[in-house]
Amino acid sequence: MIPYNPRRDSPWPAPSEESVKRFLSALEAHGQFCKRRRTKGRDTMAACGQLGNEAIRERRVVGVSVSRA
Repeated sequence: MIPYNPRRDSPWPAPSEESVKRFLSALEAHGQFCKRRRTKGRDTMAACGQLGNEAIRERRVVGVSVSRA
């Protein structure tokens, strides 16, 4: 399980650590095996699905160049 990482202007907040633990406990109580992935990089917009910075996030299209050696 990966806790939700909110994007900029998301209407939903990140879950608290306590609510994540309660959710995992409820799943395990019903016999579901669960593996928890720790959240890293949320504060620098590098968490799952958030890689970037404010300047990049404001762009509509991100240009990509390919170097041929």
